[in-house]
Amino acid sequence: MRTAASHQVQITEAGQQVFFTRDGFTARLPASATREAWGRGVLLADNLPL
Repeated sequence: MRTAASHQVQITEAGQQVFFTRDGFTARLPASATREAWGRGVLLADNLPL
Protein backbone atom coordinates (compact mmCIF):
# COMPACT_ATOMS: atom_id res chain seq x y z
CA MET A 1 0.00 0.00 0.00
CA ARG A 2 1.39 3.40 -0.94
CA THR A 3 0.12 6.88 -0.18
CA ALA A 4 0.71 9.73 -2.65
CA ALA A 5 1.08 13.35 -1.56
CA SER A 6 -2.62 13.80 -2.35
CA HIS A 7 -3.30 11.20 0.40
CA GLN A 8 -4.88 8.72 -1.99
CA VAL A 9 -4.46 5.05 -1.13
CA GLN A 10 -4.03 2.32 -3.74
CA ILE A 11 -3.88 -1.33 -2.73
CA THR A 12 -2.05 -3.41 -5.32
CA GLU A 13 -2.13 -7.18 -5.20
CA ALA A 14 0.59 -9.59 -6.30
CA GLY A 15 0.68 -9.82 -10.09
CA GLN A 16 -0.51 -6.23 -10.56
CA GLN A 17 1.31 -2.98 -11.18
CA VAL A 18 0.54 0.71 -10.82
CA PHE A 19 2.59 3.80 -11.47
CA PHE A 20 2.36 6.78 -9.19
CA THR A 21 3.35 10.41 -9.12
CA ARG A 22 2.69 13.14 -6.62
CA ASP A 23 -0.67 13.67 -8.36
CA GLY A 24 -2.01 10.14 -7.99
CA PHE A 25 -1.99 6.63 -9.41
CA THR A 26 -2.59 4.96 -12.75
CA ALA A 27 -5.15 2.18 -13.04
CA ARG A 28 -4.12 -1.26 -11.79
CA LEU A 29 -2.76 -3.37 -14.65
CA PRO A 30 -1.43 -6.92 -14.87
CA ALA A 31 2.27 -6.90 -14.00
CA SER A 32 4.56 -7.22 -16.99
CA ALA A 33 6.41 -10.54 -17.21
CA THR A 34 9.73 -8.69 -17.23
CA ARG A 35 9.08 -6.90 -13.95
CA GLU A 36 7.69 -10.03 -12.32
CA ALA A 37 10.78 -12.03 -13.34
CA TRP A 38 13.09 -9.36 -11.92
CA GLY A 39 11.45 -9.81 -8.52
CA ARG A 40 12.42 -13.51 -8.68
CA GLY A 41 16.02 -12.67 -9.61
CA VAL A 42 15.60 -13.47 -13.33
CA LEU A 43 16.66 -11.13 -16.12
CA LEU A 44 14.58 -11.47 -19.30
CA ALA A 45 15.90 -10.16 -22.60
CA ASP A 46 13.95 -10.55 -25.82
CA ASN A 47 15.48 -9.26 -29.05
CA LEU A 48 18.05 -7.22 -27.08
CA PRO A 49 21.85 -7.43 -27.30
CA LEU A 50 23.48 -8.43 -24.02
